[in-house]
Amino acid sequence: MNAVIFGSIRRTVTVIKVATAAVVVLALTACGGGGTTPVTNVTTTAGGLRPLSVDFISRKAVNYSPFRTSLKNEDRVNEVITDAQVLQDLTLLQTAGFGMVRVFNSDEKVAQRVLRVIQDNGLDLKVYLGMWMAGNSDFDNKKEMAFGVALANSFPNIVAAVSVGNESLVSWSDHKIQPSELAQNIATVRSQIKQPVTTDDNWLFYAKESDRAVFDVIDFAAVHTYSMVDTHFLPDKWDWKQLSVTNLQQRAAAMMDAAMASTKADYQAARSSLDSKGFSAMPIVIGETGWMAVNPSNKWYTFLAHPVNQKMYLDRLMAWAAEGKAGAGPKNVFYFEAFDEPWKGDDNGWGLFNVAREARCSAQSLKPSATWLKEAGSCNQANAIFFQPPQLNSAV
Repeated sequence: MNAVIFGSIRRTVTVIKVATAAVVVLALTACGGGGTTPVTNVTTTAGGLRPLSVDFISRKAVNYSPFRTSLKNEDRVNEVITDAQVLQDLTLLQTAGFGMVRVFNSDEKVAQRVLRVIQDNGLDLKVYLGMWMAGNSDFDNKKEMAFGVALANSFPNIVAAVSVGNESLVSWSDHKIQPSELAQNIATVRSQIKQPVTTDDNWLFYAKESDRAVFDVIDFAAVHTYSMVDTHFLPDKWDWKQLSVTNLQQRAAAMMDAAMASTKADYQAARSSLDSKGFSAMPIVIGETGWMAVNPSNKWYTFLAHPVNQKMYLDRLMAWAAEGKAGAGPKNVFYFEAFDEPWKGDDNGWGLFNVAREARCSAQSLKPSATWLKEAGSCNQANAIFFQPPQLNSAV
């Protein structure tokens, strides 16, 4: 969601050497094993699907980005992020029970810092490492891939899996890349590392895409689903208003139940599509899903965004995630997201914690016994919001 990642900045001398060498290797090396797809001329997933580790499947997972002070996207390049800030964030997430974080891109400022802080402080955390694909910018993409490969190989005991591209294939992407080109990039990265590899994208891509190119080179599917956002862009997809529930004390719960049913339907659409293409053995994780706690100024979510509703969605999501770990369903769920990020403007407010690192109702519920710095407000379910039709004045 709204994760436009700026280009990587200054590299350390050591990593420059590794990454530069990796660029050369990335440009020249093809995957070994498997069969060659006629569309992309890259090999199918070499050596078979790499299994997801027990850590990757069993740990509670969350999307993480550390930006606090930037008020717009272009501010982030100048925002100073410190090891102390990242350590504070990761410690809060551990307190909430999270054992794995997803980062969106491979750079020195965020990804390398997160990995280093985990290693230097002996934190029991794993990382799902992203590599941001900037559309069809081949130079930027190869630089990102090279640095990501260097990080995955430098921190093999922390990086549990790698994702090449984030929402770069779905039709509405603002940094769209062709499936054949992304497949080449994925296969090239995969040939240089040992971790399982995928691409993160909206459920519509995984459910509707007819081109097999990407599916042929990934080890697992990482699906994004946002029932809350669908109320605006796909208003008939699910019944969020729940007007048939006339007892207003029950309407909020009915809405959140319906939201969870929509999330499950998105997963099932992706599962059915992969199965129909011969990928029934390919596991699926939910790479992003969440619910806004606050609505900065976006009229789309007037009857939806609230800290209590966020908690209600998280409660349902965690129950489903537990079912998936035990059998049918996604092998893990990465909640979106850990902390608010003001630079996102109208798309801010998804955090389990606000930007001041105060725990919202959802975070508090993950470990009620913790001594949280709490966001103000009651977490009683009676405070949840729901749709109420506007009252029209009678004609005089």
